[in-house]
Amino acid sequence: MSWKKTSVTGWGRVHRAEVELARPERAARAAALVAEHPAPPVGMRRSYGDACLNDGGRMIETTRLDRVLGFDPDTGVIEVEAGVTLGDLSRHFAPRGWLPPVMPGTGFATVGGAIGMDVHGKNHHGAGSFGCHVESFRLATPGGVKTVKAGSKLFRATLGGLGQTGLVLSAKVKLLRAKGDVMVVTERRVRDFDE
Repeated sequence: MSWKKTSVTGWGRVHRAEVELARPERAARAAALVAEHPAPPVGMRRSYGDACLNDGGRMIETTRLDRVLGFDPDTGVIEVEAGVTLGDLSRHFAPRGWLPPVMPGTGFATVGGAIGMDVHGKNHHGAGSFGCHVESFRLATPGGVKTVKAGSKLFRATLGGLGQTGLVLSAKVKLLRAKGDVMVVTERRVRDFDE
């Protein structure tokens, strides 16, 4: 059986939803589920405002789609499945000199979720949102799997589209070159606002 009745919550655990949840382990199975019965995708459920909940409906969880499919150390372009977390990317690639280009407040966000919510990080003013660094992604829709390139109408609709255009199976993202996995912080204290 592909669907399991369960109770889920979002990050804030404020709202609870009773859903039928599928947790495919392979992209082909996820695409087949979308073709059989379209349902919104969900990753680690770290979205603000519980945007991912579908009470009384179905959801397809992508956390088992967590493989690195390819990496080009010359360009920093990595291809990963949608369930890979940004924290895992940092943990494995920072020692090699590469970081996710945008890090939201949690490392638990998945690549698929970062696309679906078009997350931002503390460097938003300079680096833009996560979608600014996505070159392409494979999207499972009821009509089949599509390769979606940056700049296309479907790309723009999917980026920040809360999973409503389909389920991101994998994505090619340009990582940010980093000197290492150590951060230097300078702290300057002041007595009050006037100072």
